[in-house]
Formats: sequence, structure tokens, C-alpha cells
Amino acid sequence: MNDPQIRTSVVTADTHFDNFCNSIDQGQVKEAMVEGGKFIRTKVRQESIAREVFNGSIKLEPEDLDRNVYTDQPLRIEEIEPDSIATYVPFNGTSRRRWFRGSKFEIYFGKIESQRNRKNRYNLMTYRSDIRKMLTDNAVYDIADVEDQMFFDEVEALLALPAAAGQILPLAGGLTAANVVAALQRLVQMKYPIGKLVMTKSLHLEALKLPATSVGDAVAKQHYEKGLQDEDSLWGYPVITTVKNDIVPDNWFYAFTTQEFLGYHYHLEDATLYIKEEADMLEFHTYNVPGIGIAGHRGIIKVTL
Repeated sequence: MNDPQIRTSVVTADTHFDNFCNSIDQGQVKEAMVEGGKFIRTKVRQESIAREVFNGSIKLEPEDLDRNVYTDQPLRIEEIEPDSIATYVPFNGTSRRRWFRGSKFEIYFGKIESQRNRKNRYNLMTYRSDIRKMLTDNAVYDIADVEDQMFFDEVEALLALPAAAGQILPLAGGLTAANVVAALQRLVQMKYPIGKLVMTKSLHLEALKLPATSVGDAVAKQHYEKGLQDEDSLWGYPVITTVKNDIVPDNWFYAFTTQEFLGYHYHLEDATLYIKEEADMLEFHTYNVPGIGIAGHRGIIKVTL
């Protein structure tokens, strides 16, 4: 026990534990996440796709919520721009009068929670790296996966409605310029601005097949030398790529309109780590409370390849 290396490793582990818990207690979640070491990863994980589609999530306070006489479920009521028309009238005439009415839609909130992890403090000392950090990081990604699954389930439900006729394009040929343009054209034809494309990283890699005659010599050379690691767009339009091919399959992609035409991503509580210490036992889990509302369902195009 007099070996300085052994003493240092024990002190480091103990200090590491204290720093982690102290950071959490003080609300410094990001600092706590920095504490940790190296683990052999088993798979690639990714943050929320839905939040990227909506350009992030907006935090709501209790006073931002609306009330409903039928439930105490937290909700937010948003308004939709009313439609309007103009008409030609002679100098001695007037346009038609109308009572105008704006539509509204509701956004409900729910909680997503990770597994509850429990461990003896002294067992944790046998790990060179902080397994708590790994479990906490992965919990945030797991929550993001659930959030994305619910978002795309809603997208698919909207695309299955009769009102969504023409928003699913079955095309052949893989990820080609013609297929991407077809999706963007359909979005514009329905008078929606172009926002972002969403596809798997596997499908995005097909861009490496695009010849110089399609993308230019400079781009083809860059693809040959660097691949697609520095690219987050196709033909100038933003692309969100994902490894979650269990949620977004490799044989289709989406074209979304911009956030102000699509809807909102809110949260009452972002990913929050809860830690409970009792004697020598440590228990912790992560949760968040999101709410997603899609109003501009016509601003979504799906291409199946």
C-alpha cells in the first residue's frame, strides 16, 4: 500500500467520484460529463435528429403553458397562419368582406426516462474509467432515440393521411441528383420553402458514386481524398445524416420544410441527471420532458428508393 502508483490511482478514483457528484450537485452537468476515461464502445450513438430538423428545442416555463378544462396534462396551444386571398375590384367597388378565423393546434408533453442504475460505491473503485459517465452519456442518447422514434412515427402517420397524397415519391436509381431534385421540386410546388434533408449515413455515402460530370472535378477529387466527413449538404441544401437505420431506413430519405412552416420542438425539462446517494449505494437515472408539434404536414416529402 506504500506504492505511490497505487495510492495515486486510489486518490484519483476517489477524487474523480467526488468531482463527478459535486459537479452534478452544483448543476454543472457538462463539467460532470467531462469526468471519465476510456471504454471500448459497442456501437455508434447519436443525438436527436428531431431537434436538428426543428433547429433545436425551446425551453418553456410554467407560465408559457396553456390549460384545458378536460385534463391537467401540460400542453401548449399554437396558432396557424390564416389563409387569405386578394381580388380585383373597380374603383367604385369593394372587396368581399369575411369573418376571419385562425386555426390552432395543441402540443402535449410527456416524460422519457432511462433505466435506473444502482451500484455500490466500493464496486465502482474497481473501474479505471467512470462507468457512471458512460451510462449517463448513453442514457442521453437512448432518450434521443425514443424522441426520434416518436417523431418519425408521427411523420409516417401524417404521410398516411389522404390529405398527404403526392408527398410519398417512389423513385428508382438510388441517391441521384434527379431523385433529390424531385423531392425538392415537390416541396416547392406545394409552396413550401426547402429546409433540410434527412437520410442515413449509409445512403449519404452513395454521394461518393456521383461522377465528376455531376458534381464537378473539384468535388469529385475531394470525395476521393477526404470522403464525406466534412460535408453536411447536398447541392447546397443542408443534410442531416443518421446511423439510426432502425428509425430511418437506408432505402428512403425525407425532405422537410423550414421550422417556421413545420412546427415546434419544446421541452419543459431537458436531459436531467438525477443522483441519489444512500450510505454506500449510488442510484442515478436520466429523464427529459419534450413536446413536439407538427402543423405543416404538407411540408414533408418522403422518397422511397
